[in-house]
Amino acid sequence: MSNISVSSFIIAIPEIYLLAVAFIIFLFGIIKNIKDYNSKIVFFNKLSHISVLALVLSLFLIYTIGDTYVETMHGLFIISPIIYLFKFVIVLTTIFLLVLSRRFIISNGICDYEYIVLTLLMLFGNMTLVSSNDFMSLYVSLELATICIYCLMFLTKLDPKANEAGIKYLILGSIGTAFLLYGISLLYGWTGSTNFIVIKNYLQVHNSNWILIISLIMIIIGMGFKLSLVPFHMWTVDVYKGSNLAVTLLLSTISKMAILFALIRILWEPFFYISNQWQHIMQLLIFLSAILGFVALLYQSNLKSFIAYSSIANMSYILMAILTPNKIAILDILIYIVAYSLTLIGFVGVVMLLKKNNKQIESIHDLKGLYYMHPYLSFTLTVFLFSMAGLPITTGFFGKIMILYSAIKGEYYYMATILALLSVVGMYFYLKVVKTIYFEKPEKLEDYAVAQKGSLDINITLSLIVLFVLGFMLFINPLTTLLDHLIVIF
Repeated sequence: MSNISVSSFIIAIPEIYLLAVAFIIFLFGIIKNIKDYNSKIVFFNKLSHISVLALVLSLFLIYTIGDTYVETMHGLFIISPIIYLFKFVIVLTTIFLLVLSRRFIISNGICDYEYIVLTLLMLFGNMTLVSSNDFMSLYVSLELATICIYCLMFLTKLDPKANEAGIKYLILGSIGTAFLLYGISLLYGWTGSTNFIVIKNYLQVHNSNWILIISLIMIIIGMGFKLSLVPFHMWTVDVYKGSNLAVTLLLSTISKMAILFALIRILWEPFFYISNQWQHIMQLLIFLSAILGFVALLYQSNLKSFIAYSSIANMSYILMAILTPNKIAILDILIYIVAYSLTLIGFVGVVMLLKKNNKQIESIHDLKGLYYMHPYLSFTLTVFLFSMAGLPITTGFFGKIMILYSAIKGEYYYMATILALLSVVGMYFYLKVVKTIYFEKPEKLEDYAVAQKGSLDINITLSLIVLFVLGFMLFINPLTTLLDHLIVIF
């Protein structure tokens, strides 16, 4: 464990750079004299493009750090090949999200520079969360990212639904945080440390007791609130429905990615030697989340409710791989996260372009007859829906197959069978949406959804995601070979 020095901050250059960019944009926003709403839109557009370019540069910085293993800052911060990969994926996902949501943000009247600043700070919090090697740094990073989400929800000041969603998320998020802190305090009281490696070494030579088990349960409950695992999901649907689509996307992709990875590291590092205890708890959460997520999905008509239950259902899939701590499992998790996140971002990106009666579409029924008005957008939505359903050729199919194969190799036969059967059940919903797009027509012409003309960057981004979803089978062998070379278990 090295002392904190200038060299200690070298591996944190991407995070320091991102924090600096956020503060520079913040200062420009304060200093800039904006006279009217049009000037505000122009300024927001410039900031949006600058932030995307800054994130592209941050990808380069992450790459230059390399796939090394370094522990520094008295064990608070760590970098390893798998952490390096997760950071790369999180930043790349944020770039896609910012590009696709820019026009939506402007059309909804929330084109404030604070939106860019808060998004970058949230990304900074998630990146430090991924590199946390201590429960203290993990907690601070998690709360920074979460507070930014709270603020993003409240940016739509005149929307009562958004304000209600923000308050609900704040209250129930605080409950989850309380459980997490109580679990950490019990763990510290028993082991005398909050460092992952120290706790792991302690538990290797000491038997578990009821204090340790309570601590484990509390920490899982706290993380379960953040990940919307059943039965800690009660905030999810209301918060997703009240938030605007851009914030909903942030919650269901980037935020979930980082928190999921943090949970993996907690279970696979400090609690590695009591895996028999946490595996039973996780199996119960997986089973409940899969049942509720896939079954409730069948009865949804609201697009945001669909995103909420879809995220719950897909989280059960990802957690299946956590049960078998090995190199193959983390590879499967990474591929599934990339497949699901990009597919969801592509789907919502298309939905953001659609309006009906000059209002953002909110229901599945608003997609009636979309094929007759916008064939290309209908095709892209169909591709994304097929991927979410896990139909062959798409990334979703390969992601689910790899997770199920990992579960079978870990001898979780009944869990793999349940998830496979529930996926077939959930497929009914996705195909029902496709049927609505192609075979149902609204009675009046004005009831057709109208698409805004997408800018060049939006069209290119959507096309790249479609190509990735359909052409994943061409890249799966070289990709798995590359990941197999890079990934080293913590």
